[in-house]
Amino acid sequence: MSTRKPHQDFAGYVCELRNKYSGGHTVISDCKRAADEGNAIVENYMEEGGRYQVLCNEHGHLVYCTNLPVARECMKDPTTFCMVCRCIAGEGPANWQNELAPHDVAAVEARRGAFAGQEAVNA
Repeated sequence: MSTRKPHQDFAGYVCELRNKYSGGHTVISDCKRAADEGNAIVENYMEEGGRYQVLCNEHGHLVYCTNLPVARECMKDPTTFCMVCRCIAGEGPANWQNELAPHDVAAVEARRGAFAGQEAVNA
């Protein structure tokens, strides 16, 4: 297993990208291929919303996409489906502390400083 691609052993693995908000990875899996290989990710991926599953591996939030180009766009910006990443980016609702689990609130507060520092370096 590669340290660059640590989730390549996931069922239906397609690709992954470092998540700049969480410090973890965002992973795309092909539900159809996983089911064909005998390792179904979900019982009926079409009912869930699409063939491709995009997962914020750090926080466990996911979204289903109908095609790979849409899944790749979601992978690039996990704030579109992961509330914790959205809060780290400063895009969450005003009362975000009340909407997240206590361990997620702690993760947001810990990562906000690191993310703000990273953005200042890249500016």
